[in-house]
Amino acid sequence: MSLLTKVASGIAYGDVSNLAVRNILTEISKVVYGGITEQEMEDTMEFFGWKCPYTGRDLKESIESKDGSYATDHLCPQNRYWCGLNIKGNLVIVDSKANSAKGRLDIKTFLVTDSEFWDKLGVDKATRLKRLEKIEEFQRLCGYDPDKIQREVSALLVSYYDQVRIEQERMIATCLDSLCKIGLSPLAKPSTPATTPVATTPKKLANTPELIFHPADEQLFKEKLLERKKAHFVLTYESGKVLVTPWDAQRFDPSSKLKGNIQSKTFWRSRVKEGLIKVEAFVD
Repeated sequence: MSLLTKVASGIAYGDVSNLAVRNILTEISKVVYGGITEQEMEDTMEFFGWKCPYTGRDLKESIESKDGSYATDHLCPQNRYWCGLNIKGNLVIVDSKANSAKGRLDIKTFLVTDSEFWDKLGVDKATRLKRLEKIEEFQRLCGYDPDKIQREVSALLVSYYDQVRIEQERMIATCLDSLCKIGLSPLAKPSTPATTPVATTPKKLANTPELIFHPADEQLFKEKLLERKKAHFVLTYESGKVLVTPWDAQRFDPSSKLKGNIQSKTFWRSRVKEGLIKVEAFVD
């Protein structure tokens, strides 16, 4: 149990940068594409029969009663890599549990990847692939082209994300420097009362995580990676948590070792501590 939260530790630089990116995407959605209307959201739910596009659960009664068991979700996440917009073709109403399970994943990765969430629901991959086809059909009918938006916007947002992060660091350094100049000095921490050490059970070491490539052939994966220069990982942990992390492969070249490159990543080096059990690599 951790007693220290963001109240004590502060907000991470990345959280502020991510918020700035989402604000930019929101403005792009409104100014360039006109945003989304209530009628367009109703049309969206009509297309899916008022059911969750992910799980198939009927949501009409929940929405009418506003029971809080549903949520608005971006099919393509609203971040600097996927550039999800708040417009018809990317916003859907889904089961709140499915929304939590999807997290920051894109819709294809979420539906294609086996997980504890799908096992508990008893929804097999064939069913999920059919739902993915319907979602992709919906995006085509709406004229929403995720690849086109990503190509046009992502590089700019990655740059802005870095700028915001650098500016935060600069402002904090400037502020601390100014305080030191006016005589502010670090406080001496009082000693804490002695306590009886609590015996802890050593954490079991994790085995080497299962590494899976998509496409499965490593040579073909490497060729596609050299061509696209970007990919993403889906990380599965012992706790059942599933995370997605991007892979900017601009520096990856024909002489680079595929597995060696992955095993140099932070998530792989901290695999024992975090309980990482499976890594899936997808070429974007």
